[in-house]
Amino acid sequence: MHTKSEDKIREFLKHARCKSLEETYAVCDWLFRKYISEDDQPELVFRWFLENADTIESDDTESYKIRIDLKEYIKEYGELVAANLDYLFKENKDPDTFYAKLWKLISENTVFDTVEKKIFAMFSIWIDPRIPYFKLDSIGLKMENVVFAQITSEIRSDIDKARFIMNTDLFEQRTMRASVLLSLLDKYTEEEEKRTVLMAHVLSFLTIPKSGFLQELIKREAK
Repeated sequence: MHTKSEDKIREFLKHARCKSLEETYAVCDWLFRKYISEDDQPELVFRWFLENADTIESDDTESYKIRIDLKEYIKEYGELVAANLDYLFKENKDPDTFYAKLWKLISENTVFDTVEKKIFAMFSIWIDPRIPYFKLDSIGLKMENVVFAQITSEIRSDIDKARFIMNTDLFEQRTMRASVLLSLLDKYTEEEEKRTVLMAHVLSFLTIPKSGFLQELIKREAK
């Protein structure tokens, strides 16, 4: 369903600068006050924003000033938002239910009893790498630790090769790196467990766990 605010938000984001956390919060501030909270269907506008904002290219010509001490808000409310987000993601509900609960978190949770706190919750949700949200039909192959360790030992050479592929400067483009990595994975097309273990190690080479982005931010700001 198209709401009256969507086109205005899209136009706004085409020029809004979001190169830092402070700038990103300031953009959320403007959007929440001017468009989302003022719309006849704020929950739908909120969902549309989360599902589409990152697809909109900005020329970064407009910057906005932050109205709060973001570091203090992260210390005060970051853990609460992170805990609620993790709970909702683990439920693995359909998108309609998920986004409805997200909006309820912002609009009805008594902790977020000021506009600034509601905007902080929205900001925290937007920067989470698991947004936009998808319901997964399968949670994948579960494996005993002893089996994982045994297979890891069996394919150690290819795990080391995958690490090299992920870290070498040889490739000029990401597609080149990806195609070489896929060729290595294709070696185990007929062996699902080995292919899965190899991919698990590839994922472990990434530096920031996607489910822990906000938690990492909280730790950083607490120092």
